[in-house]
Amino acid sequence: MPNGFLRSALFGAIAKGRRRYINGEDLAAVDGVTIRYKGERLDQGDLDVWESVLHAVRLQELGSRCRVTSYALLKLMGKTDTGKNRATLQTRIERLVANAVTVKQGRSPTSAA
Repeated sequence: MPNGFLRSALFGAIAKGRRRYINGEDLAAVDGVTIRYKGERLDQGDLDVWESVLHAVRLQELGSRCRVTSYALLKLMGKTDTGKNRATLQTRIERLVANAVTVKQGRSPTSAA
């Protein structure tokens, strides 16, 4: 996990309910890191899902199609395999996919989606 992501407001602590849509704004981050974000606001639960996906696919060959099941992700996160948890996981994955993040650390920007 990039340190700049963890030390920024990318995965913030937000109240339950309707999430704010951010349209290409710079988020709060440590000195030397600029994070521009476009999409629905992310929270700590979204961070848990993203970290679990990264952990699950870490040993797969670079450039290959990465596959992981909902069951495997829920188990990694210590959640039971219920319909409610699967629905929450699906919502969080859709939110992570439907955004744009540009990170600049030092001199060169890096984009991720």
